[in-house]
Amino acid sequence: MTHAVIGPNEVHVPTHLFKCNLVVPNEPIDRNRPLTDFAVSIKDLEKRSGLKLFHQRINVEDVPFLCNETSCELTGSEAVPPETIEQFNYCRKVRRCVTLEQLQQLWTEIENKQYKKLDNMLKSAYDKKLTELNQKATNMSINQTNE
Repeated sequence: MTHAVIGPNEVHVPTHLFKCNLVVPNEPIDRNRPLTDFAVSIKDLEKRSGLKLFHQRINVEDVPFLCNETSCELTGSEAVPPETIEQFNYCRKVRRCVTLEQLQQLWTEIENKQYKKLDNMLKSAYDKKLTELNQKATNMSINQTNE
């Protein structure tokens, strides 16, 4: 199983989000689709997740239906754009390169994608890895010369 990750620490992006009694897939959602399509009972959420939510503090049967308490509308950016997720994944691949040749091949692949905007984290990871591999190559060359 693979998960999309974000950030320099490669934090896994969950496949779903739940907010008390909503289970929303981690994918673009049509703005016209009502959140009530994703509503589940706390009991159902506990069953699906294997978690016991609030079980020591409140009776889950007393939890009000969220969409009766809020507007239940999607606002802001509902999902990370696929291009951004793809760049996060490339960032991981850049960090795993062990040779300059691997890094250059991967960077050529990235450049061929012709992203509208190249993520700063990806460019930074590339620059850092390039410096690291160049230093490694220089050190190997010096060691071979000294032998």
